[in-house]
Amino acid sequence: MAGSYKHVVDENNKLISNEKFPDMIENLGDAYEAIEECWHFIDILTGGDKEKIAETHLKYVERTGGNVEFVKSIKYWSKHW
Repeated sequence: MAGSYKHVVDENNKLISNEKFPDMIENLGDAYEAIEECWHFIDILTGGDKEKIAETHLKYVERTGGNVEFVKSIKYWSKHW
């Protein structure tokens, strides 16, 4: 697989920087394959459980300083499910 999880992480399994990303992903096909692989990781780890996915998404928003209250709202989730 040309695009994969390994394309978007460094040797320490940390997300690569924006500056390095263009060098790691050669084209949109590679980018799609990397996203597809990560989606499968999420699906396998959660067993497809939407509640686990939503809880994890909320933790991500908290970690990155996003709008936690909006993500907790029904309005947000009605757009995404």
